[in-house]
Amino acid sequence: MPVFKPSPKLSGGSVSVSHSLSCMCLILFSYVYVIPFIYKYNLITMLPEEEKLDEIRKRIDEIDAAIVDLLSKRMAYAKQIKAVKVRMNMPIKDRRREEMVIGNWCEHARRNKRGAAYDLSEEMMKKMAALIIEYTVNNELLANNSNMSV
Repeated sequence: MPVFKPSPKLSGGSVSVSHSLSCMCLILFSYVYVIPFIYKYNLITMLPEEEKLDEIRKRIDEIDAAIVDLLSKRMAYAKQIKAVKVRMNMPIKDRRREEMVIGNWCEHARRNKRGAAYDLSEEMMKKMAALIIEYTVNNELLANNSNMSV
């Protein structure tokens, strides 16, 4: 039976050390220069799932921007209502109206215009509507107090 004997090294230890150093330098160069360049210029293509995730996040960002715009419009209308209430000598806070608004939010959470169910909890709608109303009323009251002190 033949016996396997490993072949002797053809190069000295210094060659393998310099080879290791050049590999280390190449790796270091890649980390310092190449990889940041690739990320800076977006040269890495995303996987299909990552692209899908990125697209969905962009849509959520658009919706968030629309929500902010709508809240801004709501605040502008609330200022108009406050002005009318002041002229009519009515209180700023209207508990019956607040309950009606919260009820409307809950109703919209239960169904949309086509009758299909949304995946929104009434508890979340109550909290969001109450928070927006509270902020709006407090903002109106603070503005009213600052106008009186002038």
